[in-house]
Amino acid sequence: MLEHECHYDPTMAERPERIALIHQRLLKDGLLKDAVKIEAREATDHELMLNHSAELVREMESLTTDEECEEYCRDKEILWLCPESAKAARLAAGGTIELVKANLEGRVGNSFAIVRPPGHHAFGRVAQGYCVYNNVAIAAKMAVSQFGVKKVAVVDFDYHAGNGTYYCLKDDPRFHFTSFHSHHHGSFWPFSDKFDYNTKYKNVLMFPLNGAMNTEVDFVSAFHHVLLPMLREWQPELILVSAGFDSGYFDLQMELGQGVKAHGFGHMVRLLDEICPNRVVSVLEGGYFPTNYTESASMMVRGLKGLPLPYLSLAALSPAFKETLWNVIIHHSSRYSCLRHWKKKLQEAQADHGLAAFEIRPSLFLGKGLIRQT
Repeated sequence: MLEHECHYDPTMAERPERIALIHQRLLKDGLLKDAVKIEAREATDHELMLNHSAELVREMESLTTDEECEEYCRDKEILWLCPESAKAARLAAGGTIELVKANLEGRVGNSFAIVRPPGHHAFGRVAQGYCVYNNVAIAAKMAVSQFGVKKVAVVDFDYHAGNGTYYCLKDDPRFHFTSFHSHHHGSFWPFSDKFDYNTKYKNVLMFPLNGAMNTEVDFVSAFHHVLLPMLREWQPELILVSAGFDSGYFDLQMELGQGVKAHGFGHMVRLLDEICPNRVVSVLEGGYFPTNYTESASMMVRGLKGLPLPYLSLAALSPAFKETLWNVIIHHSSRYSCLRHWKKKLQEAQADHGLAAFEIRPSLFLGKGLIRQT
């Protein structure tokens, strides 16, 4: 996976040192002393084609020179490849499968797959957004088709929408998919209204962030008010986390990005462990500023291991975040009894303060015509 490197554009942020620096940080912090190492292997064609077309697999294998790779990526959405990418992508997918298998067999508890290239934007014949094969979606489908699991939840807190995972899982009742992502009313990639809160699928929770610098307190509030009650009602047997640390405080997007401080990722996975004790497997997605993603990975692993974390500094939720929280609760309250309870309580609080009942406002979409939507 370290050999997957862009040879023709040095500005690409998804770089080999990401996984090396994370591993070094976990070693330095003493978090790997009692760790069980699971060897990665190359995913088979059959495993890859649980989510991808045979055409994509053949195309990846056919690229043998940097020139061919550059030409192939020319019309793709934010993608680069090299001759070693096909093998690296197979190892990332196969390694994720093996870690999930080890967890379900009881050989490991909560775990972290430090793999690349990432995967949550890839689906079908589409490789994009630095992603080749969808590691998490492939592992989720292996869990239900081969490892005896009936329900798998996927939680994605990457800065970008998990659009590939959405397309892979959206119409399958064996999966529950949640994506927290920058949306800005559709004016942010992938510029699609499919990633607003008003999804038509009961098993999909979209949490679009229409403002910048939402904090770990905002995210954890959404966990407590929406995601955790929803998952308790849905009762998954395994939770896979698309761990994108580019939603971390001052990653590459700086003040235009999100503001989750490192320990927030630890608190989020610890909360997920309450739903599926020792059945939480995190898989690396985004994160491009080394100081941010190494600290975030370390804190997340502390959360997975049940180690002490810095306290959350409670603060008021941002207005844009509160509006989205309301919208999500009201939209999904017809599908989940737990959210009907929250809707009732919140509307009562509105009345107690002399405020009108909250009503969903017409959805605003600003992404039309910006780019091809995927």
